[in-house]
Amino acid sequence: DVSSAFTRLTGYSKEELIGLNHRIFKDPKTPIENYKKLWETITRNETWFGEIKNFKKDKSIYWINAKIFPIFNDNEDKTGYIAIREDVTDKKRIELISIVDELTQLYNRRHFNTVVEDEMNRAKRKNKLISFLMLDIDYFKQYNDTYGHQKGDEVIREISKVIKEFASRAGDSAFRLGGE
Repeated sequence: DVSSAFTRLTGYSKEELIGLNHRIFKDPKTPIENYKKLWETITRNETWFGEIKNFKKDKSIYWINAKIFPIFNDNEDKTGYIAIREDVTDKKRIELISIVDELTQLYNRRHFNTVVEDEMNRAKRKNKLISFLMLDIDYFKQYNDTYGHQKGDEVIREISKVIKEFASRAGDSAFRLGGE
């Protein structure tokens, strides 16, 4: 069965959803290990709790807090699973706004201050190195003064896109710590 709340959340009708696998909602960037843990838990007849990022029918993102547990018939045979979901999309948006620089869409200084200590401690525990790369745009004030702040913002956005493209591995993070 499918609740009317779930059809409103996902944009699919009940008829479209019945019989389909939940993979239709799956974010391809979610590590496969997350789903393996979920399935290992529920196949042991235990309840799984967690957050999941999914896609609606129109391909927009939604986040849920989920509780998934097996259901059994009177003979104690497993007959399926029930998932109880809470839409936490707005909460995730607020979290994101608080750690992402609006202009560049890179993480902000607040998030850097939180992450850097954890990363340094992890590197110490594993006896690994950690690298930092800091960029500064020479003569940026002159550029802004000559072409205006809108053009300067465009330059910063373009540079940020390049940085994000190259900081794409799981352990990579890119931040905007100051003005430029």
